[in-house]
Amino acid sequence: MNPRQRRGAVLLVLAGLGGLVLFVAIASYVASVRASQPEMATIYRLGENVPAYSEVPTETLEEVQIPARVMPPSAVRTTEQLSGVVAGTTLAAGSFLQNDMLIPSTGLDRGQREIAILVDAETGVAGRVNPQSVVDIYASFEGRDRRCAGLLVPQARIVNVGVAKERAAPEQGGDLGQEEVLPVTFALSPDEARKLVYAESFAQEVRLALRPPGDGGPRARTDCTTPSGVGT
Repeated sequence: MNPRQRRGAVLLVLAGLGGLVLFVAIASYVASVRASQPEMATIYRLGENVPAYSEVPTETLEEVQIPARVMPPSAVRTTEQLSGVVAGTTLAAGSFLQNDMLIPSTGLDRGQREIAILVDAETGVAGRVNPQSVVDIYASFEGRDRRCAGLLVPQARIVNVGVAKERAAPEQGGDLGQEEVLPVTFALSPDEARKLVYAESFAQEVRLALRPPGDGGPRARTDCTTPSGVGT
């Protein structure tokens, strides 16, 4: 190899090393730029006013990208979070949607009322009732002249089951013990709610009978007419 060829080979090696150094420098710069960029997250902005107690229309929501570090903890991050909830108050267009603006939907039909009673393991189908369960509500009355038991409210829809709590209950021998009860909330018509309130006050027992999903069977027979026409 003559001197000219050696010089050419050295220059080629130096050029390769220079290119490698330049590549490393550029890659390092790009990585530093990316590291300095904040992580982004999606938040939703209302595109129109939403009346109180109305569902939030997902088709009018605007997706906005903001740095994740400034994302409010209660921000709605996915539209799936809007299932089963409604606006807790009137929401103005342009507001960023947050969970504390929303409340659970009652799912009541027009004219219905929410009413709750306490049930124990025996009268409440051993804790097998859940929100959206459908039950028949039976009541039994006992008086000096007669006894009766029958269907009080057919196909009552449960909208909520509360947290179990303890209450005093009579035991054999006249002593008071403790029993676990659950508050169960129903969606009923005003007339059905009246019947349930009367039965809870004066019936010897109010009991739930769980219906299978989709069961629209006939109403059960009432064995006698309860006071004030409460029976059906």
